[in-house]
Amino acid sequence: TKVLANTLYAFHDTWTPVRSAAMALAANVILNFLLVFPMGLPGLALATSLSSTWNSFHLYVAVHRRIGRMEEGFSGWLWRVLLACLGMALVAFGIWSVGISILGISHQALKLAWLLLSIGLGAASFFLLGLLLRVEEALHLAAWAFRKN
Repeated sequence: TKVLANTLYAFHDTWTPVRSAAMALAANVILNFLLVFPMGLPGLALATSLSSTWNSFHLYVAVHRRIGRMEEGFSGWLWRVLLACLGMALVAFGIWSVGISILGISHQALKLAWLLLSIGLGAASFFLLGLLLRVEEALHLAAWAFRKN
């Protein structure tokens, strides 16, 4: 979002990022009210994620209209990253659900430890899925992490 907004600023277009941010803020408020009651606090996080994604998409479309295709292969990269994100979300939520629902973890300290485990394994699954899906940044990170010096 920051890069896309700055790109529009470079074209002396300050109105589009402001309008997009205002619409994203309005969407966030509406989604907060719609999602907080059925989902609780996770509904607030989902509302923020959805409105931020919408803001980024809106800015991307605005930049795309000005300069055309930004980078060869961007849409393929985006789909691979989104697939890795979906896998990460399923892993993290699955682990969290097993701990809370099946194992019945209720002590606050154990919940925190289980949450950290869920986040860590979710992040690891994102990295592994990125490798499997040939996401360039994941490949570079693996090459950097495993190089011998």
